Amino acid sequence: MVSNKTMKFRRREFIALIGLAGAAALAQRYITGGIQSIAPASSTLKTREVTPNSEFYITQYDGVPSVDPASWRLVVSGEVEKELSLNLDDVKAYAETSDYNTLICIGNGIGGDLIGNAQWRGIRLRDLLETAGLKEDARELVLYGADGYVDSFPVEKALHPDTRLVYEMNGDLLPEAHGYPLRAVVPGRYGIKNVKWIERIEVTSEDVRGYWGKRGWNEEGIIKVASRIDMPKEGDLIIGRAYEVSGIAFGGEHPITEVEVSTDGGKSWTDASIKPTLSRYAWTLWTYIWQIQAAGEYLLAVRATDESGRIQKEGTVVSRRVFPDGADGYHKVKVKVI
Repeated sequence: MVSNKTMKFRRREFIALIGLAGAAALAQRYITGGIQSIAPASSTLKTREVTPNSEFYITQYDGVPSVDPASWRLVVSGEVEKELSLNLDDVKAYAETSDYNTLICIGNGIGGDLIGNAQWRGIRLRDLLETAGLKEDARELVLYGADGYVDSFPVEKALHPDTRLVYEMNGDLLPEAHGYPLRAVVPGRYGIKNVKWIERIEVTSEDVRGYWGKRGWNEEGIIKVASRIDMPKEGDLIIGRAYEVSGIAFGGEHPITEVEVSTDGGKSWTDASIKPTLSRYAWTLWTYIWQIQAAGEYLLAVRATDESGRIQKEGTVVSRRVFPDGADGYHKVKVKVI
């Protein structure tokens, strides 16, 4: 997802916009003090519910592989009754399913933009596994990408009705950078589990650690509750006494039920308004009408609670790091009000 940009103004435009007695001197003081943007008071820069393909974040293990759709095959092997070798038409012959899912990278920092929401169309992974027939000792699924990337998750997660293999993104053919011709979408798991350019699925009786798991990252990859302030931005100057604070929140497998905003750095909290989500696996858009009592510097913060009762915590120096299991902590934004 591309971050929203604050509006930039030259000094003359800034002064004209304020339109108050003594505004020139006031603007001069704030501009020379390091403030370079005015926070728009409208909703025009709020994050969109659906992230366009061109703006969706991209992370890769080793670049984008060149996959020939004519020769591509999906092989299902291992602890199955019948091995499969399917071309893309064979895959598309299965019952189609579509839903909105938000993906987030395990390396996304507090307030980061390695997160996006899209509509994904494909098939249920469990339908494929039913055709292959799982043996009694089947324990894990290991997914192999054409780029050499490997990751795994338990059979129970593979059999979940909302775990899918997808070939379309936002109504278009899956872009190459996002895994064409086939990728996994695994609700509630960080992007490391959503393997792209899949060419082989191995069912195994062993406990297998994926590429990043072998390097110390958390193997389960369960998404933590996260929230972000999108407007205003860090260092913005707010003019007036009412401002619409907005952002996103996401709980992975569990929908967000509450978002709270603080204007004093986390000492006190007020409920924000949350918009109904496009699906239980999509992010939540929230807004808060901030009635500002006085000019000055403010530290805004946001926290969220999900359906399971998980409450986002402020975080420590250690927990706010992305390694080894994703960042955990409040997103905070410092602004000035005049």
